[in-house]
Amino acid sequence: MDVEAMYPDNFQDFDTWSSNIDHNMEYVAYKAVEFIEENADNDFFLYVNPTAPHSPDVLTAMSKDCRFTVDGDFRSTMSTGWSVEGMTKEFGDDCMLYRANVQERAQSTSTHDLGSIWVDDAVGAIYKALERTSQLDDTVILFQLDHGKAGKDEIWEGGIRIPQFIHYPNGFGTASRTWDGMAQHFSIMPASAKAIHTCTPWMAGPGRMPLTISWVVATTGKPTVVSSSKALRKGPYDVAATSTSS
Repeated sequence: MDVEAMYPDNFQDFDTWSSNIDHNMEYVAYKAVEFIEENADNDFFLYVNPTAPHSPDVLTAMSKDCRFTVDGDFRSTMSTGWSVEGMTKEFGDDCMLYRANVQERAQSTSTHDLGSIWVDDAVGAIYKALERTSQLDDTVILFQLDHGKAGKDEIWEGGIRIPQFIHYPNGFGTASRTWDGMAQHFSIMPASAKAIHTCTPWMAGPGRMPLTISWVVATTGKPTVVSSSKALRKGPYDVAATSTSS
């Protein structure tokens, strides 16, 4: 298993990193596209975890040299930045010109607005790479947030409901569809493993595999833990955990 362009945690948790390493979506996208192109004739699993639009400040990150990466400093060996179609390639591989364009499109300096466009471009670059290498229709793409926009560890809608999109033309078709039932993110791994007939004990979970719907496991009739065991849902019933101090 290859691991590249990996960030060990959020930046604020690593003081020795935060002074030098920052958001660098061009490099993350570049390594993802490189992997896709190198494995055009192979089955593969690719996990891409964008760091934006999380803190720290995205505008500050965009002022830094994209050749300085988690995998090393490439400033002395590269005259320009990373060449990524759909991002920097249209700007002569110049990260700063591309980032200026992101800021122009955002018409904002906020971390959320800038980061969202930056990530959207990176996902688009990955999509283009799959399309360019004739792998798009046979690849399952799952995109989701790690927690609700209002914050994590909240049992309200803004804390537990997240956007999630799945794209797999040759498996699910091209017609748009939605799923109104409950789903839990930690069922994705066991459900995916069952789909490819691979399962180890640590992957075992409540996963059913309704391939006609998606790889996300419906949890109808099964209890769903919500937000760090603070609440439990089964069918139409909700149970919230509370605590009092004397």
